[in-house]
This record gives sequence, C-alpha cells and structure tokens, in this order.
Amino acid sequence: YVFENRHYSPLGYFFPPANAIIVRAYGAIDRELAFRLYVLIQVACFVAVLWMWSRYLELAKRPARLVILATAVLAAFRYVHTEFAMHNVNLVCLALVSAAVIFDRHRAAGLVYALSLAIKPYSSVLVLPWMIWRGRWLWAIHAAFWLLVFFVVLPALSFGVSDAVTLHGDWLRSLARGG
Repeated sequence: YVFENRHYSPLGYFFPPANAIIVRAYGAIDRELAFRLYVLIQVACFVAVLWMWSRYLELAKRPARLVILATAVLAAFRYVHTEFAMHNVNLVCLALVSAAVIFDRHRAAGLVYALSLAIKPYSSVLVLPWMIWRGRWLWAIHAAFWLLVFFVVLPALSFGVSDAVTLHGDWLRSLARGG
C-alpha cells in the first residue's frame, strides 16, 4: 500500500518508512518464498538468541543456570509466539542487540548494535543517550550513521525526496494519534 500510494493508510501505520523498504524487498520476490524466508530468519534469530544467552550464562559449566534461560523463554513465550505470527523485524533486532551485549568486547559489537537501532528506531531514543553517557562514542557514531542510512537515504532513494518527507510526516502523525 505504501509503495503504491506513496503515503500510509488513514488507519495508521506505526512502523517507520525504513520498514516499508524491507517489506518492499520481500514483496519483490514470490510471496511463498518471502514467507518461508521470513520464517527461516525468525527461527534462526530465535535459536541464535537462545544460543548466545546460554553461552553468556555459561550453561556448559553451570547447568543449574538452565532454570534462568527456561524462565526467560517461558516469560517471553507469548511475545515470541506473536513474533512468529507477525511480519516485523523484532526478533532480528533482539538477536542483534543480544549479540552486541554478549560480545561487548568485540569491535563489531557497536556496529551490530547500531544496525539494530536503525532497523527499529524506537529504542534509539533511549539507547543513544545511554551510549554517549557511557562513553561509547564509536557505538553512537555507528548508530547515527545507520539511522541516517535507514531513515534518510533509503527512503529518499526508494520513494523520492518529497514522498519520503510525506511518509515521515504521515508516520509521525500516526504515532501521535496512536499515543
């Protein structure tokens, strides 16, 4: 709808224009293949999150900590179930954020974290000031770069500058109505 009409529907759309570009990429391929690819990516992200957190909790050395991971999975079960039913990128962002937090000492952690913030920008409002406060300047620079790419460059290339401005305005009005 967004790509055909160059604006959001009057019912409201709470995802930023950058997500419409991801949806369009899925729409460019066969619908069945796109859905299977989406489910495969979601399952891979879920498995990756479980693997990363089990490694972080050192379950191989301390199997008693499995209770922590099992409790977290049970607490998040409804959310994860909903994620598999929806076509959004939350599990991808959770996997990216988990990787950045767990592999904090690795140089790529900031880039991975910044990419997750750019894909799902709501958290960047809270996390960017935290990164700056903690002295994570490289992380903040990466995040600002990816936010610029996902929120300015890609929408302008995909929709044109004037339509991208209209989409951002529609999105902000939709958020205000939803709030």
